[in-house]
Amino acid sequence: MSTQPSEDQVVQAVYEHAASLVKDGKSKPEVVADLVSQGLNEDSATAVADNIFIFRAKATKKAGEKNMLFGALWCIGGIVVTALTYQAAASSPAGGHYIVTWGAIIFGAIQFFRGLAQTAKYSADLEGEDLKKDEAIVQCPYCKESVELEENERIDLKFTCPLCHRDVNSGDFPARMRPESPG
Repeated sequence: MSTQPSEDQVVQAVYEHAASLVKDGKSKPEVVADLVSQGLNEDSATAVADNIFIFRAKATKKAGEKNMLFGALWCIGGIVVTALTYQAAASSPAGGHYIVTWGAIIFGAIQFFRGLAQTAKYSADLEGEDLKKDEAIVQCPYCKESVELEENERIDLKFTCPLCHRDVNSGDFPARMRPESPG
């Protein structure tokens, strides 16, 4: 006895396939073309590709912010240790030794600037996503309803579809989304 996959499972599989294409280095038009060749219509394929690329850009930004934070902590920590040991050596009547923590300073600086580059890439990736204030219409990945986002929804790309009443959150893609129980 064969069972049909649920709608959620089909959506999950489509997003996982699109995510694997992006991971393999495919461009957005290539992802859309592949999804269309798999049987999705053009609008649905474009919506899936847009969501995957937005998710990737947000993940890159989050990783960049984390790298900037830890890089700054390593660099500042290295400078503080160097300054404190130098101060202790300089204030000693017989002189002394101090530690230059150049490894922590250089490692921290490299990690900070790597994070800065990742954050800049996030901004560049989202500039082409047509999510500007005057272009805030997205398509629900479940029912394909066009939804105009409010300003707070544009920032997080989180909304409840007015037609199918499902929560849609691009931060969860390609994770499985659960339908909201009707109210």
